[in-house]
Amino acid sequence: MITINRRKLIWSIKEIWFSETFRTDASTDILILRQCLEDHSVSPDIVKSEFTTTIIDLRKKEEELWHNLEAKSCRYEIRRGEKFGFQVEINQHYDEFYELLKQQMEIKGYAKPVSRGRYQELLEHGDLWTASLQGDVICGHFHLVDGIYRTRYLWGASRRFSEGYRSSVGAANRWLHWQEIKHYKRRGVALYDLGGVDLNRASPAYGVARFKLSFNGELTTEYHYLVVNNPYLRLAQRLHVWQP
Repeated sequence: MITINRRKLIWSIKEIWFSETFRTDASTDILILRQCLEDHSVSPDIVKSEFTTTIIDLRKKEEELWHNLEAKSCRYEIRRGEKFGFQVEINQHYDEFYELLKQQMEIKGYAKPVSRGRYQELLEHGDLWTASLQGDVICGHFHLVDGIYRTRYLWGASRRFSEGYRSSVGAANRWLHWQEIKHYKRRGVALYDLGGVDLNRASPAYGVARFKLSFNGELTTEYHYLVVNNPYLRLAQRLHVWQP
């Protein structure tokens, strides 16, 4: 379980990732549970939403993990990535990755841009992986890491929209995920969480979902909860004059 405490203006916020059970905490104005495993019945003052992700069980043998990958869309691209000779680095190139991430989110438009403050906040709780070619970062992945329980792919960015890199980006992304899978398996981490998947074929995010599904993890439903404890914020929420 990962716990992050922060403030927004005068309000205190506690954010908890991967809690096994629903919980409350009256010591904070706002409590956010992300990817809670328990499907808990809630009151009207608690906002609950379902979250679908795909999870790879890293306790399986490496050979089984490899053969579970889709042959054409995944294993082929990983082999192609090996031929490029990418250099993998962990926890380097923070600023370069952030600029790629910001640019990609602005171009695609279906995800809310990540602020510099939020980026810095989460860097303390995970690993940044990058694949480079001739000194240029081709793609990067940021993972939240919850001890040996779970690693959660949270952000990915690449030079997909830059001339001269498009032919290598697909291979680099899958190749980098495979390096990460092997690394966290060796560290004894149990689960490799590829993050949210939108299964609506009409959604602009469906292409990302297809990419994640090619790793053949298990589709899993978890739950986000928003608990507003501060009475003034709760009243504003009921009156629809404030939304978190």
